Amino acid sequence: MTALLRVAPMRHGGAAGTFWTEEQTNRLLQAARAHNERDYCLILLLLNHALRASEVLAIVPADIRDGQLYVRRLKGSQRTCQPLTPAERESLGVLFNGSKPEGRLFPIERMQLWRIVQRHCLTAGIP
Repeated sequence: MTALLRVAPMRHGGAAGTFWTEEQTNRLLQAARAHNERDYCLILLLLNHALRASEVLAIVPADIRDGQLYVRRLKGSQRTCQPLTPAERESLGVLFNGSKPEGRLFPIERMQLWRIVQRHCLTAGIP
């Protein structure tokens, strides 16, 4: 199976030296995709671009253009432009079916995002 992410391993938790393996990350993404495309796309963008919860939830349609994701970084960081992976472009296409959503791409709150990630980690067997 090919990796769904550009980078691995992903650090998680607060303990130094604790990482999600590429296999765990792929299991998380598969669990999210099996549930629905929104959760998969949300987690894929969150992990691939190392976004804070508030950064991924602030993405609007205008932030995605020409195959790039323009991110308004928080906490004093600069605005960044990062290329979308083929998996991200495909997922965004499936999710929005060629239409432009109004407002934010993911109109949920941070706590709901946390619950989504927790639920899919549990399904994927990731502590």
